[in-house]
Amino acid sequence: MSIQRRQLVIVLLSLLIVIPGWAALDDAYQRDADFVAATHAVQTAEDDVSKAKADPDGPALTLLRVNERLQYAHAAEKLASYTAKAKIYQAYTDLLVAQRQVALSQVRQRLAQLQYQAAQVKSQLGAVSIQELTQAKDTATRAAVALAVDRSQLVGAELRWKPYGNLPTSPTPQPAVLDVKACSIDNSPTVIKAQMDLSEAQRAVDLAQGPDTAPLDRAALARTLATSEAALHNIARLQTEALDLAVRRYQTARENLALAQGGADISQNALLTAQKRFAAGAISQLTETEAEVAKLDSMLILEKAVAEAWSAHFGIFQATGGVL
Repeated sequence: MSIQRRQLVIVLLSLLIVIPGWAALDDAYQRDADFVAATHAVQTAEDDVSKAKADPDGPALTLLRVNERLQYAHAAEKLASYTAKAKIYQAYTDLLVAQRQVALSQVRQRLAQLQYQAAQVKSQLGAVSIQELTQAKDTATRAAVALAVDRSQLVGAELRWKPYGNLPTSPTPQPAVLDVKACSIDNSPTVIKAQMDLSEAQRAVDLAQGPDTAPLDRAALARTLATSEAALHNIARLQTEALDLAVRRYQTARENLALAQGGADISQNALLTAQKRFAAGAISQLTETEAEVAKLDSMLILEKAVAEAWSAHFGIFQATGGVL
């Protein structure tokens, strides 16, 4: 890869994320097999262009074709970079969600134990039934089982993240707001390839107009041209539909993220109030723990909302071929 082109790719990717301490995420995409293959394809296309330019006596059509292939290779490389980065961020946010889930389950287990202890005290005084005591015990048991399951899922998430290195030290960022009205499928590699096929089919028809081409061959080329036109129309329709879905998903994700952030702020304030009241002896430990559960539950919801926002964010770039 040329230095200039490598710098261009890095600049384009930096438009998505520029976060200190996130080098593991920002660099790992370059090791992705699909991205490496796409980079090699660009190198091959660049070599072909250089060879065509070095031959002043070569047909102009040859240079036109290799330039088209280079344009497609660049688009495919860009898409591969976003796809690779999306996989990395998915692994990262999955790990963060798993960590939040374990933290929540730990406090839920503590709350269930407190509730069981309270039921035991009341049972000794005849204030609750045997059935109510059994229910409290079962709840504590289920909480312990749920915690074990969540810890197991966390181990799996850690293993999926392991190839990417150490975790970033900064908090999970929220993706920047995109101008979805500017979205276009024009830079989609799939669309560019279909356009290339159509251009090549049109050239074949034009080249067949001379006396050295049989009428039946011209008719076959015309049919190929019609097929290419239909294929481009169909691909453009499908890509447009995919982009529309990506935009709707993105907008929904942004709305849910705002709601989750608001809920997290409310629960955080409620927990602070509960902690102050508990310290002053105004509420029980059980009541304070309930507020802690509510806060951690809202943080889990927020973490999931951030994960979906990132996924939808990358979905927009993938649907547009990486350019808004």
